[in-house]
Amino acid sequence: MDINNLSEAQFNSQLTLAQIKEEARDLLVHRVYADAWKMANDLEKVMRSFIAVKKVNPQIFYDYINILIALKLQALSLYDINEMLKIIKNHLLTAFDIGIDIEDAINIKYQTTPVLVWPEIAQNIIEAMKENNQPIGKSPILLRGDKEPVPPTTTNWLADFDRTYGPDQQNDLAQRQYTGQNSNALKLSEKDKNKLRLLLKFYNDLKPLYIPPDIEQKINEAFKKAEADDNQPQGKQDDQFIPTPTPETSRPIFNSPDNTIDAQDQYREPVDVIPSRNAPRIDGNVIDLKNINRQL
Repeated sequence: MDINNLSEAQFNSQLTLAQIKEEARDLLVHRVYADAWKMANDLEKVMRSFIAVKKVNPQIFYDYINILIALKLQALSLYDINEMLKIIKNHLLTAFDIGIDIEDAINIKYQTTPVLVWPEIAQNIIEAMKENNQPIGKSPILLRGDKEPVPPTTTNWLADFDRTYGPDQQNDLAQRQYTGQNSNALKLSEKDKNKLRLLLKFYNDLKPLYIPPDIEQKINEAFKKAEADDNQPQGKQDDQFIPTPTPETSRPIFNSPDNTIDAQDQYREPVDVIPSRNAPRIDGNVIDLKNINRQL
């Protein structure tokens, strides 16, 4: 469907909504990132043009919003960092609800980002997560060390996890202990508990390897010493001892044609067969794209 050429009447029809749902469902099931990104951009433009539909038919407009969120989450790796942070801040848990692999999207972003820039981006993603107010569960939670309960938002769950386990303890074992033993987590349904597991895993995977302060100090001292040694004045070439090559030391390392590498060689690893994925599930107050045909 050419979304850009829709009239307002067409946009406001259940038939058009059903067709857009079906197209979006296919993109989510088959993980087509570029097409999801394009469809999200086109849909958002049309929604801005026909904003009046929000007052005339708020339910259909709300359905379009949910489709737009799902498409943006699917295409997360293709957005610039500011838009990515905005999506994570507002809709991260929706990805867990509908079965989108958010870590896969972040891995793609990591692979296309300069190594020296990535730590700052990862920290920005962590901060965006800590500002997310989507709930996990319905009951208020009590943060470690506090006396008054607070809403069960992503912000508060991460704060309680940080208070329970220090940066040197936040590993896979800590995640399992928290979701299996923490008094707040024990009140969750199995579905919400799994959502919490996904959140904590994503949170920890973004963090750099923890280095104790004493080890970090030793590493810094070693770097400074190595740098100082490199800056030592070098002796004259005539004063430097150059050993006479022996038959063993002068022998080429690669002495067989089989060990040589031709710049023209084509190297490919076997292509993994991607197992079939279950269609993403959209529950609660978001659209179930999988069961769209049964809803129509």
